[in-house]
Amino acid sequence: QILVNAEVSEEIKQAFTSGKMSEKILEYEKDFADRGWKLLVRASGTEPLIRVTIWGDSQEKIAVAAEEIANRIKEYKDAGN
Repeated sequence: QILVNAEVSEEIKQAFTSGKMSEKILEYEKDFADRGWKLLVRASGTEPLIRVTIWGDSQEKIAVAAEEIANRIKEYKDAGN
């Protein structure tokens, strides 16, 4: 298991909680399920963070995947902006 926190702006946190990032998260979940991994991505209730947790069979691989997802979340741009 690995947990990575993505420090984000309030706008990105709102985009996440409103479901605007849901499609991409679902793609990751499906890909990870095919590998036998589990993904949980959730917004912190008290901090400007989105938490990425992955459970899998390779610590190195899930660490890389968690960092990749966290970085993509930090770089998220709403198509409407």
